[in-house]
Order: sequence, then C-alpha cells, then structure tokens
Amino acid sequence: MEVLLLAAKHLRRLSFRSWVTIIGIVISVAAIVALTSLGDGLRTAVTGQFEQLGANRIIVSPGRSFELGGPLGASFSTTSLGERDLDEIRRVTGVELATGVMTKPGTIEFAGKEINTFVAGAEIDSDTIRLAMQTDDIKAEKGRFLREGDQRSVYIGSRIAYDMFEREIRLGDKLVIESRRFNVVGIQAESSIPFNNRMIRIPIDEFKDIFGIRDSEYNMIIVSVADGYDIDLVSDRITRALRRFRRVKEGQEDFEVQTTQQIISSYETLLTVVQMVVVGIVSISLVVGGIGISNTMFTSVLERTREIGVMKSIGARNGHIMSIFLMESGFLGLVGGIIGLAVGALLAFSVEFTAGLAGFGMIKVSISAGLILFALAFSFGVGVLSGVIPALRAARLNPAETLRYE
Repeated sequence: MEVLLLAAKHLRRLSFRSWVTIIGIVISVAAIVALTSLGDGLRTAVTGQFEQLGANRIIVSPGRSFELGGPLGASFSTTSLGERDLDEIRRVTGVELATGVMTKPGTIEFAGKEINTFVAGAEIDSDTIRLAMQTDDIKAEKGRFLREGDQRSVYIGSRIAYDMFEREIRLGDKLVIESRRFNVVGIQAESSIPFNNRMIRIPIDEFKDIFGIRDSEYNMIIVSVADGYDIDLVSDRITRALRRFRRVKEGQEDFEVQTTQQIISSYETLLTVVQMVVVGIVSISLVVGGIGISNTMFTSVLERTREIGVMKSIGARNGHIMSIFLMESGFLGLVGGIIGLAVGALLAFSVEFTAGLAGFGMIKVSISAGLILFALAFSFGVGVLSGVIPALRAARLNPAETLRYE
C-alpha cells in the first residue's frame, strides 16, 4: 500500500510534457477499443442475418463472391447462374425448393426526382414467396408483397419509401422504373438487412423485359433442404451436379455452394483477419507510447536521484525502489488506457450513429466488460514493461553517490 501511495504521489508531480508522452498509448487503446467493439457488433449482426436463413438453407452464387448486404443482396461477378443451373439444382436429391434471385442497378423516378438503386426481379409463385419471407426479413409494413398475377406492380424498401424522395411514397403511388410506370402495392417494414431497405422488387418477367434479359441471369440461388437430409451431403451433391453440368473440373468451379454455417464462418474469419491487421498497424503507436513512458521514467529517475539515496539510507531495499517506479510507469499506462478507452468508445458510437443515419443499421457497437478489462490491463501492462529498465537503473544506484548528487 505504501508503494502504491508513493507512486500515486509522484505521478501528481509529473509535468504536462510527461503526460503528453502517453499519447501513443491513448491512440493504440482507442483504436483497439473502437475496432474491436465495432467488429464484434458487426459480427453479431452478420451472424444474425445469416441465421435468418435457417439451418437448412444453401446459397449458390456465381464465381466466388458474396454480398454482405444480406441473403438476397447483389453479387458482383463475371459469371452468372441461369435457368438450366436452377433446374439442375432442383433435381438434386434432398432439395425441397430452390429459387433464383436477380438484381441490377436501375433508375427510379418519383415526384420529379430521380435516383439510382437496385431493382430485384422476384419470382411470385407461392412457394418462392414463402421461402423469401422465411429467409430475407422483407415483411410488409403497409400493403402486401407481390403475388401471382401482378403486373406493373412494385414492392419497395422502407428507405426508398420514406427517405430518398422529397415526399413519402404511399400505397397506390406511381414509380417510373427504367422509363416504365409501376404501381406501389407494398412498403416493406424496416429490415435488419440494410440492403433490403433500399431495394425495389418487381415481377421477374417484367424485370427481364426492362433490362433486356433473354435467359435468366441469377445473382444467386437459394436452396431449401428437405427435412431428414444432411445439409452438407446435399451441398456436396449440388456441387457435383453443377460441376458436371457446367463441365468444370474440381477446384476450377466458376460457382460457389455454401451452407449458412459456412457463410457465417467465412465472415467471422474475414473480420478476425481484418481486426488483426489493423491491430498490428496501431501497435506502432503503442511502441511510440511505450518509448514515451520509458523516457519519462528515465527523466524521473534522474530528477529524484537524491530522493532515492535518502530512501535507501533509511532502509529501502532495491525491490522497494524498483516497485515504486514500476507502479508509476504502470499508472502512466493505465491513465493512457482510460483516456483511450473513452476516446475509442466515443469513436465507435459516432460510427454507429453516422451509419444509422446513412441506413446501415446493422453496424452496432458491442463493448463488453471483457473488452474494458482487457484495455485497462493491457495499457497497465505496457506501462509496467516500459518502466522496467528505468526501474532497474533506479534500484541499482549507489546510496553514497545518490546522496552527493546535486
């Protein structure tokens, strides 16, 4: 307790310049806290989105790309999946239902204003609609979803309806999509998938007509596995069937078949790698902060040389002297950690707020007690390590020489 009190007392005597040396610790901890809290929140959101697909869902996408926007988001690839690919998948044993998804950027006009957003071609048979409702969080807030027999009908996302034009879009209003007029039959409730909130859905036949598509060009195909079948086995069967049909060798596939769990694992791995890379980069500022603390402690040892001699002359052992300086350097790091924690949390919540205004509600901050304890323990540990050499130097000073020091 005496060591702690002495260390705290001496910290109050440090100059402003000495406190500035912890800026590296502040930057490092702030970056780690902001990145980790946003990454954990994003991981939770992405996992939740894909879990909406259910445990018996398989996604078949062209190439090796997959859009984070959600299960029915857009995929950007040089290859595509066609109607015959969809037929092959439907013939695979264990497949209960399969439906293709088409999306393209399009021009939308309403109330004299024109915007660009994604337009989706929706299959409107009852089975496909049921699958979409189960997997994609597109429930109607007003009106209804598209249904069989609809012509020139459109179902719009909440951001399209309420935020992107000068006045709100209501049921029965007319939208011009690629120079053709459509009637609004439904407005989607706010979705947990940001991409859906900016999406416009029209019947797939009219979608093909508008964009001049002769054969189907699906951005992805969603597959529902029948009860009683192993999803990994069905996934392998689909891969083999498409490989035969598209005449590609194993390892050279121009498509990708993934279960929902595989997709979740892929994104978790990606987020972890990104976090590690950024943490590695901000570690540079951590080194700078550590050097700053070490420099401050060397200066403190020099300024208190005579004081060290007095303490040794009245019985202080080397271990006592070393403990005092280690505690001081640890407290310096801890103060930097506390400031960095506050700055990092502020940055993270600012990003969440800004993203929410922009319509990306999936970006959430997740600051756990474990993260807070880690940040504080981490900064304290860095401070202690940075003070080891100055503390050793202080402990080894000769008492006689220190008492003569001016």
